[in-house]
Amino acid sequence: MNLWIRADGSPTIGMGHVMRTLALAEEAELRGISARYVIRDNDVVRRLLERRGFPSIGLRDASSEGWLTEVSEDDALVFDGYDFGAADIRAASATGGRVGLIDDGGGGEFLVDAVLNQSNMRANYTIPNNENVLVGPRHALIRSEFRRRRRERMGGTRTLGVVMGGADVAGLGAVIVDLLEAHRPFEEVVLLEGPAAPARPPDRIPWLSVVRDPVDPSEVLDGCDAVISTAGVSTWELLFMGIPAALILVAENQRPVVESVRDTDTALVVGAAEDVSRRLGSVLDEMARIETQRRLSRAGLDLVDGGGAGRFLDALTASGNRPR
Repeated sequence: MNLWIRADGSPTIGMGHVMRTLALAEEAELRGISARYVIRDNDVVRRLLERRGFPSIGLRDASSEGWLTEVSEDDALVFDGYDFGAADIRAASATGGRVGLIDDGGGGEFLVDAVLNQSNMRANYTIPNNENVLVGPRHALIRSEFRRRRRERMGGTRTLGVVMGGADVAGLGAVIVDLLEAHRPFEEVVLLEGPAAPARPPDRIPWLSVVRDPVDPSEVLDGCDAVISTAGVSTWELLFMGIPAALILVAENQRPVVESVRDTDTALVVGAAEDVSRRLGSVLDEMARIETQRRLSRAGLDLVDGGGAGRFLDALTASGNRPR
């Protein structure tokens, strides 16, 4: 059996779809299921997957369906991205394989075997088997390296992490570093750059460390007392690890993430990118409070349990009738 993961990433669209599905690929491999990626041809994504040990098929055209000829009826297929629609799902279903959808929207009706939305707690879906609908951060896809570093944080003001996603599409990393020159309630700052982010020129700032595309980002984050992050995939990884976080909304599709953390009081919210200059200082002051850090750490651990990949694969590969 193979698990085919159709997801794209780039410096323009970000890396979230690829990064979070790695948790699904890892879970599949643990179960003896071979995970294979199908991507819009991109050197950054291809090298990332090679490093992780997952083969990939590169497509010249995002809508290409030629790869489906390699899929058998014993396989499973997962789509994660904003460019896939009903036609893609119909073509995948025609292979006889089981089809899953990872979505961030508000819901809808889909002819798939399972659907996962980890970001939008209010999403409402209808699929042929409604028992296979997984909604909310409890089902977040958490990669294996993060699963090793889950613990309650006791608080501190030594190290602040800055995480602007796999690509830093809003270019906020440099902006935040400049703002921290004037107001920095933490002793040290670690800027974690993703694999598709623009490289920052070498600095001689004594309190700043820049770490680019580490093999194990969780190790870097584990040394942080708190983190400023975009409201993307990294949100759920931070909450799962128990790391206090403050979020910046850099794209409209991240709004459900912000609403979910507000509803559950599990992270602070800086606001949108244009709010950073005005709001960052006050949010940092709140984040530097030990009692705030401890409260957010406990709340994050309670919200995200790390079992999403397993539950989604269970739903996707379950035997039984498959109404279409």
